[in-house]
Amino acid sequence: MGARNIDYILFEIFATEFSKKHGCNLHENPKGRLRMLDAIERMRKLLTANKEADIDLDSLMDEKDFHIHFTRD
Repeated sequence: MGARNIDYILFEIFATEFSKKHGCNLHENPKGRLRMLDAIERMRKLLTANKEADIDLDSLMDEKDFHIHFTRD
């Protein structure tokens, strides 16, 4: 399994969480999907050197923010 596959798995998890919380589907919004995938990639790279990383996306979709704290564990 490659790093990009892990990014897509994390995207599915985070998009489901975002949808439950805000009622917005990230799969239908190309700009939101790309912003989320970029943030996941940055988080994954940060976790190679650090134990913790955050994703903070302001106005991800329809003026709704997404914030998550993620640990290497």
